[in-house]
This record gives sequence, C-alpha cells and structure tokens, in this order.
Amino acid sequence: MKIIKYSLFDFWHDKKRLFIFFIQIFFAAFLLYGAYVHLIEYIPFYKTVNEIYENLEDDWYLQDLSKKDSLEVLTKQQCNKLENEILKKLNGKVFSFMASSQQIEDKRLPDKFAEDIFDRRRFFTAFYCTSYLPIEYKWQVSSGRLFSEREYVNKSDKIPVIVGCKLGQYVNVGDTIDDNFVVVGVLKKGSFYLDPRWEGKVEKLDTTIVVPFIYMKDMLRQAFFNELNIKTSDRLTVKEVKEMLNDAGVKKIHFRPMKKQLINIHKDMNYKIIYELCYGIMILVMSVAGEALSLLCRMKRRLPEYSVHILCGGTVKDVFLRSACGEFASIVAADVAIGLFYKSFGFFVLCIILNSIVVIVTLAVPFVKMRKVMIADMLKRKE
Repeated sequence: MKIIKYSLFDFWHDKKRLFIFFIQIFFAAFLLYGAYVHLIEYIPFYKTVNEIYENLEDDWYLQDLSKKDSLEVLTKQQCNKLENEILKKLNGKVFSFMASSQQIEDKRLPDKFAEDIFDRRRFFTAFYCTSYLPIEYKWQVSSGRLFSEREYVNKSDKIPVIVGCKLGQYVNVGDTIDDNFVVVGVLKKGSFYLDPRWEGKVEKLDTTIVVPFIYMKDMLRQAFFNELNIKTSDRLTVKEVKEMLNDAGVKKIHFRPMKKQLINIHKDMNYKIIYELCYGIMILVMSVAGEALSLLCRMKRRLPEYSVHILCGGTVKDVFLRSACGEFASIVAADVAIGLFYKSFGFFVLCIILNSIVVIVTLAVPFVKMRKVMIADMLKRKE
C-alpha cells in the first residue's frame, strides 16, 4: 500500500513531466503506426503478386518502337478485323487494358480517393479491360460479380462497373453512380494488374473504377492494340501475330516477353519491402531512444530522493516499482489513446509490449547500479 501511496504522490508531483511523456509516447506510436500499416498491407499484396508470377511468364506485350504512334494508320474496320483474327489465333488468350480518368460527382465517393480535383471537378481513375485480364490476374470480388461476357461485347444505357475495395466501402452492389454507372461488383483487397511498359509497375485497384473495354473503343479506335498482351509459349505464334500487324501497315512494333520485365518488377517490390522494414525499424529505434532518454534524465534528477527512500527502510525493488508506476500509467494512457484513434486492438497490444520493455530495461540499468553503490555516495552525487 505504501508503494501505491508513494506512486500516486510521484504521479501528482510529476504530472507535467508525465503529461509530456504521454505526448511523446503518443506521437512515437503515431509515427510507428504508419510503418506498421504499410508493412501489414504490403506483405499480403507482395505474396499475391508472387503467386501469379508463373501464370504471367508466357505473356508477351506489344511495344511501339516508332517516334510517332504507328497504330494510327489502322482504320476502325481494320482494328475490328485484326482483333477478331488475333483472338481466334490465340484461342481467346489475349487481353488489353487502358487507364484513364473519369469525372465523378457522386458525393458518396470521398475526395481523398480522387486522382485529381480541378475547378471543383473530381476525376477518379478508370481502368478499362478486356475479358481475359481478370482471369489472368485472378481477380475476385468481395461482393457482387465480375463482368459477364455479354457486358464486354454489348453496350447498355447504364455502364456496368466494378469498384475497388476502398470505394466499395461507400457504394454497394446495385447502386447507381452519377446516373451513368451501375455497380455490379466490389473487388477484393489487393487486386491489381501489371503495367509492363517502361520500367514496369504493379498497379493496385483499391481506389479504381473498372469498366468493360468496349466503352474505350469509341474514344480511341486503336485502343485494343495500344496495350496488347498475348499469352503463348510458342515464339512462332508471336512472330505470326506481328506479321499480321505488319501486313495491316503497322511496321515499327515489337513483342517483348513479360518474363524479362517481371524480373525488374520483382526487384522493385523487394526494394519496397526492405524500405518499409527499414522505415519501421528507424521509427522504432528513434521512439525507444527518446523514451529511454526521458526516463534516464528523470532517474538522474531523483537519485538522492530514492537514496533517502532506501535509508528509511525501503528496498531497491520498492523504489523500482514506485518509479515504474507513473511511467506505465503514461504509457497505458497513450497507447489506449492511439488504439482508440486508429481503432486497432492489435497495434494497441504491440505498443503496450514494446513500451513496457523499454521502461523495464531503461529503469533496470540505474537500479541495478544502485545495488552496488554506497547510499552515502549516492546522496553526495548530482548525477
């Protein structure tokens, strides 16, 4: 009971310092949470990408080697004819896509997910894709469904769309957006596609609106060939598809194997994982160092007082518990606040464990030293 009495006295006496310590712990946890969330979200995504790598190794993508767009020579009739011939030759194992911007005024979708806001107009990322792409990337929906084959080839008055998981928190399957779009499905978290052009990118679809590719063809007649991907392990088939395009007047083109670009993409993803780990460790080390320094400074100031406590019959253990109670109270208060702020019980438990270890280890060092030093010497010291 005396320990509790002394602890409460210390807590009231040091309330300003403990409040500052509370703020320090809160902001340290606030920064650490950023690294924690990025890592927790990225690792499953990294695993998902690795799971489909083998599925993409037979893919080839079209590159336009000309300074100007060589595909512009194709007429609408040529585009339709070539598309059907290539689909037939590869048994449908062909896909194309295009990312664009779509103006959306529906206020249910928050501004934070908009790609751009210009003159009070909000533009969201729209991703147009053909029917084989969701199969290739193994898309799944958390609610609703993927597009039907009919929706890829026939237009309707209201455009069917699939929304990313974050947008799906604000609109439901069956909802109409801006009187033009109807939501038919919500993608599962972590859905993505690879854009192999240039250095290669993994594009997440969590805040994207997915649209059947047929609605892009009206805006750009050669859109199907701009991002053309074919799936075959036969190099002769690749050569024949290239010759079909050459015969139609498209000359300076090349099909590049996805396998080479996958190596670059994989390296980039490994770099991001290392970056997230280093960022998290750096924040953790800085937080621990700050907490430890604050505790040691307090111990330095109050060493004579603790010595008197021991002279009056207390033990080093009693002094340790007395000192630790105030620190633990600040830590628990800060960690509860951060847990409620982020609504994350898992992160709250992690913070309690990490901060408790810091307090115990930091306080243990001077108290172990106290056992080996004469009380009279400690009373004379200023440190």
